[in-house]
Amino acid sequence: ANLDAGAERRLDPRYRLSLAPSLVPSAHAIIPSTPLAAFRRTSPKAVTATANLSRSATISEAVVRCLPHLLLPHSGSSHSSGSTTEKSTLKMHIVGCDHIECQSDETVRAAFGPLIRWVGAACSSQLSNVNIELLGPNVPLAAERRGPLSLMPYSGSGDVGLQSATVSSINCLYHDYLQEKGNTADIAVAFNSGIWGYDEWRPTLEALCEQEKAVPFIITAYTVQEAEDDAEVVAEVADALTSGAQKVGEVQSTEEAAACDSLGGSKGKCLWEAEVNPYGSRKKRDTSSAIVGREYRENGAWQGWLLGGSNAQ
Repeated sequence: ANLDAGAERRLDPRYRLSLAPSLVPSAHAIIPSTPLAAFRRTSPKAVTATANLSRSATISEAVVRCLPHLLLPHSGSSHSSGSTTEKSTLKMHIVGCDHIECQSDETVRAAFGPLIRWVGAACSSQLSNVNIELLGPNVPLAAERRGPLSLMPYSGSGDVGLQSATVSSINCLYHDYLQEKGNTADIAVAFNSGIWGYDEWRPTLEALCEQEKAVPFIITAYTVQEAEDDAEVVAEVADALTSGAQKVGEVQSTEEAAACDSLGGSKGKCLWEAEVNPYGSRKKRDTSSAIVGREYRENGAWQGWLLGGSNAQ
């Protein structure tokens, strides 16, 4: 019998979150072997572990893909010239946060503590500080009042390892934040954001596209289908801004226009399309509005964009 389009999509491997364990490598540049193994297993203990580690693991893979320079060893000898190579601060914006990430110090540590330990070990030659800001209009005011939380697993000393790792919770609209402070992040992440379903995301996407600094923006979703819907919104916003730039006199060749179309517009470049996230939670999410036959899992799907940069006005 012929299948309808919905059934065909459900059977398509691109949409099956249950295949995520097969996408996990045997070794990772940031994630240690023991937590990495949990993402390859399906035991109840492993499923619980992935639910707890999904945010840290997803960001770790995003760093590998988008900021690989942080994994490089120092080049040359530092003591021969009497000076050391300057190490950097990694700044992350986690956008659209709520009580899930920052209800208490304990929830913050659970979500991002593993990331700090892993990055501190894997990127010790390049990083001295990690600064994470949890941003969104649903961030509890009590979380904001708590102030910065240190996630250092040990006291930094000397030139080895991280010297500081802090997480701050800020109640705000991200586009207002960007307008006031500019985009100082090295990478921005929106977990289970539902961009396709909330018009409030559009001004945030516009603000990201108009920033002078190009920043990787990672978006996760409960399903690959929802991730594809998110991608349509991002591409639509980027294309609209690009079209606006054309109207004020910017001229493109046919080849340039085709390249912009394929990348979601010159204001936004797609780094990888909506796909199953190897580091999504393996715990099934009960959703009252779930479509029959569709799997829902936290961070089950994801995509990466590069928004803003030299084309921003």
